[in-house]
Amino acid sequence: MLNSFLRRHARPWARPWASPRAVALALALFWAVAGGSSPLGAQDPAPNLTGDWMFSVVTENGTGTPDVRLLHEGEALSGSYVSARMGARSLEGTVRGDSILFRLETDPEAGVMMTFIGAIQTDGTLAGIVDFGGFGGATFTARRRPPVAPAHPAGQR
Repeated sequence: MLNSFLRRHARPWARPWASPRAVALALALFWAVAGGSSPLGAQDPAPNLTGDWMFSVVTENGTGTPDVRLLHEGEALSGSYVSARMGARSLEGTVRGDSILFRLETDPEAGVMMTFIGAIQTDGTLAGIVDFGGFGGATFTARRRPPVAPAHPAGQR
């Protein structure tokens, strides 16, 4: 469904930053920066991203607000991506330093992957770009979902 939508509406030539070459360059830059070392020879550990996140994905056709649950163990990132348009999808990725990359399959039958490339900001939020498998791109931001306060039992405060 998303795949056919993207084929009809995405115009990658209108957004040179979303071209396959630009995505390859962004990936190469991600790994070069993430694989580098600090001047002291040790890279600062990334903050743990485990938890529930509220994403905002901005495309030329509007903004999506998927809910993302991340599990961060070492450099490995996994979890789920739930949106009104695509339903629930599993994601897999990597965290190195303050750089993040994760992918999810948008159309399992066609094998189209959506790739998020970004960085952990100083305030703990996430920001970056999204590649829709060569069918266009977007930008994203994300912040942790605030914890839900426990409900008080009836009659108690």
